[in-house]
Amino acid sequence: MYMNKVILALLFLLTFSVNGICQVLQPTETEALLTCIVTDAEKLPEAGLKIFIESEDKTYKKNGITDIDGKFRTLAPEGKKYQIKVEKLGDVGIYNTEIGVFDGGAEVEQPLTLKTIKSFVRSYTLNHIYFDVNKWDIKPEMIPTLDKLYQSFKKSKTLVVEIAGHTDHLGADADNIRLSQRRADAIKAYLVKKGISEDRIFTKGYGEHDPHASNDTEEGRAKNRRTEVKVIEE
Repeated sequence: MYMNKVILALLFLLTFSVNGICQVLQPTETEALLTCIVTDAEKLPEAGLKIFIESEDKTYKKNGITDIDGKFRTLAPEGKKYQIKVEKLGDVGIYNTEIGVFDGGAEVEQPLTLKTIKSFVRSYTLNHIYFDVNKWDIKPEMIPTLDKLYQSFKKSKTLVVEIAGHTDHLGADADNIRLSQRRADAIKAYLVKKGISEDRIFTKGYGEHDPHASNDTEEGRAKNRRTEVKVIEE
C-alpha cells in the first residue's frame, strides 16, 4: 500500500512537470535565479507582457511573458550586466541591471516599474458579465455580450482595447488582483479563440483598486464587481 502511494505521488509530480504546470527553477553555482517583477506606477502587477533580457556582452538572450503576478523568472549567468526590455501598448521600457558573483545558490529580484501612461479613448462596463464566486469560467449567459464585443473588433480592424477586471474589497488584496486578472484573461481567450488577434487585446486585473462605488453596501460592492472595456485605439 505504501509503495503504491509513493508511485502515485511520483506520477502526479511527473505529470505536473511535463505539462508545465509546475516549473521550479533552481540557481546553480554559476547562474543566479533572476526574478523580474513588473508593475505599473500604482504597483499593480503587469501580467502577460513581453519581456526581453540580453547581457551586455551579447552572450545571453532570453525572452518570455510575465505571469499573473507580473513576474518572469530565468537563470542568468553571474558576473554580467544586463539590459531588460518590457513591451506594452507599443512602448518599450528599458532597464539596466547587474548580477554579481556569488558563492552559489543566489536569487536576485529586479523590480521594474512601467512609467509610460496611456490615455484611453473611452471606456465602458460590459453588461451581463457575472462570474461565480472565485471563478473565471465563461458562462453561457455571457456569450451574447461577448459576441457583441467580437463584432466590434470585426467592424473596426484598428480597434485595440484593454479588458479590465475589477472586484469589491472583500478578500485579500493579492487574491482579488489575481482573480480579476484571470477573469479578464478568460474574456480575451474567448475572443482570440473566435479569431481576434491577441495583439489587439490587453488585459489588466485591478482587483479592488479602482472602485466605482462605496464598498460599504452590497449595492456598491455589486457595482465594483465589473468588467470594463477600455478603448486604446478605434
